[in-house]
Amino acid sequence: MRPWRPLPNLAAYYRRFGATLSREVLQLGWQQVIGVVIAGLILLSQLRLHIIPSNLARASFVALWLPYLILLGIFIGIALIRTPVELDNSRSHEISTGKARVAELSAEVQSLKRKPYEEAFERMVREKVERASAPAKELLRFMLDHGEMDINFVTISTGNHFAVGNECYSLGFLDERELRPGNGLVATGTYYKLKDNFHPVLRDIFYPKSS
Repeated sequence: MRPWRPLPNLAAYYRRFGATLSREVLQLGWQQVIGVVIAGLILLSQLRLHIIPSNLARASFVALWLPYLILLGIFIGIALIRTPVELDNSRSHEISTGKARVAELSAEVQSLKRKPYEEAFERMVREKVERASAPAKELLRFMLDHGEMDINFVTISTGNHFAVGNECYSLGFLDERELRPGNGLVATGTYYKLKDNFHPVLRDIFYPKSS
């Protein structure tokens, strides 16, 4: 079965129809064609050798060719029925194959666009988030939305700010910066910032619809 191609006009369609019809007729009647050729050669030999009288030559040819012509007409009728079905099946197969290929490529493109990070890294981050407490998850989401913040100004609904900040820091999510003015002996503020490489994965986790 040849692959279907879009047809630009009616003439092109009928050229394809004619080619398919010819193949169908040959597939159905090629053995009969060989038989009629052999029979015709035998008849010509009999006429040349005067086995068949010359006045019976016309009747002999009619008797030989008429059954084959009837068979040929039957084969053409069958082929006329089968050819549109063959063309439609070819077109349907091509369309289905094309749609499947488009869907496969679209899924691949979406996968490449959606995740600018490796699957192993994503699994590691998700495991860390699952182990984190509810206040820690709330803090991570807050830091994702607000950037670097003084721990005293972080808004979470439950838990001690410093304890939750230390939990997220120990899980490896945060960078810590202490503010030590003057001689640097006393820390007057502690700032946390979410590490840049965690942003895409955490955004997919906390805001899946926006990924």
